[in-house]
Amino acid sequence: MVQTQFQTNIKVLRSDNGKEYVNQLLGEFLQTHGVIHQSSCVQTPQQNGVAERKNRHLLEVARSLMFTTSVPKYLWGEAILTATYLINRMPSRILNFKSPSLLFHECFPTSHLISELQPRVFGCTIFVHKRDRDKLEPRAIKCVFVGYSPSQKGYKCFDPQTRRFFVTMDATFFESEAYFSREQTPLEDSFLQYVSQQPNRSEVLVDFNTSLEPTSDEPTPVEQENIPENSTVERFDHVYVRKNTQRRKSLDSARPRFRTKKRACCSSHS
Repeated sequence: MVQTQFQTNIKVLRSDNGKEYVNQLLGEFLQTHGVIHQSSCVQTPQQNGVAERKNRHLLEVARSLMFTTSVPKYLWGEAILTATYLINRMPSRILNFKSPSLLFHECFPTSHLISELQPRVFGCTIFVHKRDRDKLEPRAIKCVFVGYSPSQKGYKCFDPQTRRFFVTMDATFFESEAYFSREQTPLEDSFLQYVSQQPNRSEVLVDFNTSLEPTSDEPTPVEQENIPENSTVERFDHVYVRKNTQRRKSLDSARPRFRTKKRACCSSHS
């Protein structure tokens, strides 16, 4: 494929020590075509850093796609292919904020390997329209969007009920609705159960940076119960805070006195 599409030859192949690369069949093929096979040392992935970093990038994007719409793990292969499709069309800082597909078209303008389709939300609900149907049958099949076809210009859809894949352009997308419902974790279940058991309470949010001085001369509930100063009490679904106003008044009154004395000393010294 490389020789036919890009008119060049592979000279060196670098990989890890996986059995898919280190075997007799591949070794004989590489020797026949004069390709040098280099492998990294055991437990030394940094010697093949470019491939390792790209694998990590693909897995991070695939996990984000699957977690966002709660796609099950058996569709991980489609998530990897979709992540590859999106990464090739996203701008990169290393490429001066150009996408890899754009640079590919600039280098090989006559190539037709990359198709351009409007990006869709992975894992959303999609209705594939049916043409060969009876009058009383549904006009569309509810599927989940799982990516883009590499050999056809169409969207790839999957029907979990029949385990069938469809590649089509005649479909209706509901990108705001995920096909798979999000499963709650045990921690979320326990929290929701705890909240449901609690009575209805009205919460009052208090900003402790602002003053909460009473509007009337009547004592606040904190003063009635002789609670120590600078304390916070929560009772009857309300929060009461008592501030140390005497200390603040003493500090405020001490500052002007200090300034007047300083001015007096300066004037007498002069």
